[in-house]
Amino acid sequence: MNATRPRLRALAAASLAALALSTLSACGDGGDGRKDGDRDRNPAPAASGSPSGSPSGSPSGTTPAAEPPVVLDAGQAPRRLLRIDVEKGHTERSTLQLTTTVGTHLEGVPKTKGTMQVPMTAQVTSTVTEAADDALTVESVFGPTSVDPDEIAPSLVEPIRAALKFLEGTTVTVVARPDGTTLSTDVALGDDAPEMVDRMLDDFLAQGFGLAQLPPDEVGVGGRWRSTDDLEVGGTTVRASSTHEVVRLTDDGATLALTIEQTTQPGGAEGGGTIVEGSSSGRGRIELRDGMVLPVRSSSTIRGTSVVEVGDQRVTTTYTTEMTITTR
Repeated sequence: MNATRPRLRALAAASLAALALSTLSACGDGGDGRKDGDRDRNPAPAASGSPSGSPSGSPSGTTPAAEPPVVLDAGQAPRRLLRIDVEKGHTERSTLQLTTTVGTHLEGVPKTKGTMQVPMTAQVTSTVTEAADDALTVESVFGPTSVDPDEIAPSLVEPIRAALKFLEGTTVTVVARPDGTTLSTDVALGDDAPEMVDRMLDDFLAQGFGLAQLPPDEVGVGGRWRSTDDLEVGGTTVRASSTHEVVRLTDDGATLALTIEQTTQPGGAEGGGTIVEGSSSGRGRIELRDGMVLPVRSSSTIRGTSVVEVGDQRVTTTYTTEMTITTR
C-alpha cells in the first residue's frame, strides 16, 4: 500500500509552470494570445524550484534516501502497518487530470503581466518489474497526453501539444523500499525532445513522481506522521514537508488527508537567474487499497509563488493547481 508522494504537485504546479513559461517565452505571448516585443527580448525563466539541467535521455540519478517519517500520533485502535505489497508483473493504469493556472509578471517591463490556464490529461501505465522483500522496481510509461484547447490561448495550443507529444512513451523507473522510501529514479526520454519537456520530466522525478514514505509504525484513525526532505531541483535546494493523517481505515485500505509546505532556498539556478524566494502549500486526500502501487484516487489543490532575478529584472510567477489521479 502506498500514496503518491505529496510533492506530486510538481506534476502540475512546477512542471506545467515550467512548460507554460517556456512556451510563453518561445512564442513571445503575454498569456492572453497577444504578442509582446518586451517578452521576446526578455524571456522569462522557469518557475523557481522547477528548472532542470539533465540532458534528454540521460538518467536523472539517485535520490538520497529521506529520513524516516516522524510519527506524531499513532491514532485510535485498531491500527495497521501500511506497506507496499505487490508481486512482480502487477500492472496498474492511471489517469492524471491536471488544471494549472500560471501568472507571470516582469517587474518594470510593460505588458508582461499575463495569466494562462493549462488543463491536461495524461494516461500512465505502471508495472512492477522486480519485487523483493527489501525493494521493488516500478516502471511507469506515459501514454496519450492531451490538453483542452478551449481553455488555452489559440497561439499556444499547438506548441503545448507538440511538447506534450514527447511525453508519450517516456518511461520513469522508480526503485523503492516497501515503506515507500525512494532509492533511485530513472527516466528514458527521446534525444529529440525539447528542453522544456526534459525540465518537466526532471520535475516529476525530483518532486517524487512515484512513492510516498509510509510511517514506520502501525497507525489507526487519527494517526499522523510528518516527512521532511531536502530535494535538489535544477541546482537549487528545496525543503519539502508533508503531514499525513489517517481519516479512514478498513481491512483493505485507508484514506489519508495531507498538507504540504515547500520552500526554495535563495541562490543561483541552472539555466540562469537567481532565485529570490519560492514557496508553495496545499491540501489533498488520498484513497489507498492493499495490493495497489498507486492510489485508487487522490486529489489536491496547490498554490505557490516564486520570484527570480534575471539581470536587472525580477520575474514573479504564481500558480494554482488542481489535480486528480484515478488508478485501476
